[in-house]
Amino acid sequence: MNYMRKILSSSSSQGGSSPTGDDDATRPSGGAAGDGTAAGSSEAAVATRLTAAKPAAPPFDPLSLTHLRKLHAEYVSPPHPLAEQEKDERLYNMLPLFCKVFANCETPIVCEKFSDAPALAQSCSRLLVAEVRRRASNQSTEEAAAAIATFMQVNDTSEESSSGWMLLTALNILCAQGDSMVEVMTSASVPSTLVKCLYLFFDLPPAVADGEAEESQTAAASASAAAAAAAAAKTASSVRGTKSERRQWLQKLLVRLLVRLCGHVPAVEELARKDDLTLLFSAVTSSCPKHNIVWRKTAADILLTVSRHSLSQPVISYLHST
Repeated sequence: MNYMRKILSSSSSQGGSSPTGDDDATRPSGGAAGDGTAAGSSEAAVATRLTAAKPAAPPFDPLSLTHLRKLHAEYVSPPHPLAEQEKDERLYNMLPLFCKVFANCETPIVCEKFSDAPALAQSCSRLLVAEVRRRASNQSTEEAAAAIATFMQVNDTSEESSSGWMLLTALNILCAQGDSMVEVMTSASVPSTLVKCLYLFFDLPPAVADGEAEESQTAAASASAAAAAAAAAKTASSVRGTKSERRQWLQKLLVRLLVRLCGHVPAVEELARKDDLTLLFSAVTSSCPKHNIVWRKTAADILLTVSRHSLSQPVISYLHST
């Protein structure tokens, strides 16, 4: 799961490593015993100059970037009118390439290399909010939570085919670009939508282990069919992780995205305007099943970010009035 490893690696891993990752590149090669220090210094200087003269490898594949630009241009201005479902399908098909191109890039480079990033952020934001609302409509809280989590998690087929996961991953990359991107997402109600999802996830059922049959649904199945299903599930889980692991990956990605969003004042002010900031306080104080305690910690992490970075006067006034 290439993108997942990149996105969910330690958040502090960006610092502390050399740009090339090769500490030996500037190290002078050892000479024979008895070589003079002047000769050694000269060799070291030459090695350093040669290393400095080597062009740095681009943090992305230029051909993939060119293809991404072409796909987005065709998405924005198709040769013939597209139905809404067709447009959404094109966007979903574009997201794995976007994540592949920019998952390892430094923060400012996305907008610099891909000028359509704000338009893509707007499209992804609109689609995420629509997908969540569709799954929450006319459902109980338990049903809505399960449907939304299933949509957002990595599925057992492939990461690239996990539509909701790729949406969240793309938004996580775009959100790191700064205020302008956060404002695009905020105008589409992404922060308040994700906080509502977080609150719903307090009602998620336990993640049943892969290969674990539900007795109520399989009592009539033959022993051979049950064994085949368990074997298939076990094979899939070995490739894509267990259901419990996929739930954990979703929590890690969601908290990273929400922490990034709530580190910006506009996102938190949107939560206050829509009265969804109170959901975070309710989340940290409400009781919940043991298997969902991780979502309480997520809410606490977000509130800590708000207290450190986003206590504007409107937010303070809202907190005093609630």
